[in-house]
Parts: sequence; structure tokens; C-alpha cells
Amino acid sequence: MATKLQKKVVRILKEEMPDIKAFFEPTDSGLVTGAVVSRRFARMQFLQRQRLLQRVLRKGLTADENQKVGTIAALTPAEAEVPA
Repeated sequence: MATKLQKKVVRILKEEMPDIKAFFEPTDSGLVTGAVVSRRFARMQFLQRQRLLQRVLRKGLTADENQKVGTIAALTPAEAEVPA
């Protein structure tokens, strides 16, 4: 079940990237971690993707909430495909 902070992170990211799909799992530490998938990440290097996520989340989260956001992988739809 998604936590309140996970839902807020998804809402904030969707405002910037409406096509985003988020995959978060609860963690024992309480950190929000997981992966997000968006076409927006196409032709972006790893660091550019992370900076985009940081910029968007920094604008929408409090400093305390930002401290509770852990690693989030940023993938394109093609990168997220897993062969069956």
C-alpha cells in the first residue's frame, strides 16, 4: 500500500511529466525508493535524469520530506521492458 509521501511524490512528478508511471515499494527504513518510467527521459543521460527528478521534487516537497526520498531509478519505457 502506498504511503502518503509516495502518493505526494507521484502527484508532484505527474505535474511535470504526465505520462510517468511510478513503481514504489514500502521499505523498512520508510524511504521512498523505486523506479519511475517516462518518455521524458529519452535522450537524457543518467545524471540529467536524476537532476530533473531532484529539481521537481525539491520544488514540491518540504526539506523534511525530501530527506525521506531515497534512490529512484529513472527509465524510459523501452528501458523498463522486461522480457517474459
